[in-house]
Amino acid sequence: MQGSLKGWWRAIAIWTAVGFLLSFGAAWLFEWLFVFAVFVYGAFALAGIVVFAALVWMSFGAIRQRWLLIAAMPASATVLVISFPWLAALGGDALLKHQFEQNATCYEAIVAAAESADRPAPPSCGGIAHQIDRGPPLRVAFAIGGFLDNWHAFVYDPSGRIDDLDWNDPSQASLRKLFGGDLVACRRLRDRFYHCGFT
Repeated sequence: MQGSLKGWWRAIAIWTAVGFLLSFGAAWLFEWLFVFAVFVYGAFALAGIVVFAALVWMSFGAIRQRWLLIAAMPASATVLVISFPWLAALGGDALLKHQFEQNATCYEAIVAAAESADRPAPPSCGGIAHQIDRGPPLRVAFAIGGFLDNWHAFVYDPSGRIDDLDWNDPSQASLRKLFGGDLVACRRLRDRFYHCGFT
């Protein structure tokens, strides 16, 4: 009996740990699998339902002795639901920083080349797609992903105006039309580089 209980506690602990990992890695999963990442979370939820149902079924006639074990599953699920937004945001930030740092040197070299006609970008950075808005001021966007007509990019903006954009000010409407799309969100990464969303 005691060994059986330990096995169930272990199953609940593993399920909960996987849940935390899926929460933290939400941005990574959707980046790699797009909408198909939903099936991963569906399978995880189904596994939790199966474990909980099995616990209830095996505990008939001994519910008083196993009520803590039965309560552990919904308690774990509640903690996961509450912590998901925070963990997903933390994982999303980690993904963005990783993506940016991977090519930061090339981003800076491409920006320098765009600002100076006498300074070409290094050949090693030739595979990095980018768009240039001559402005003024000159801005450069490095697309990093998207779905249908929604996309996001690392944007170089020396003026910093996109970080201080007042979305309700009609006089700034032209600033929301950049790189052939509508700017919907922006936040600073470092120096004059920002992560922006477009539609």
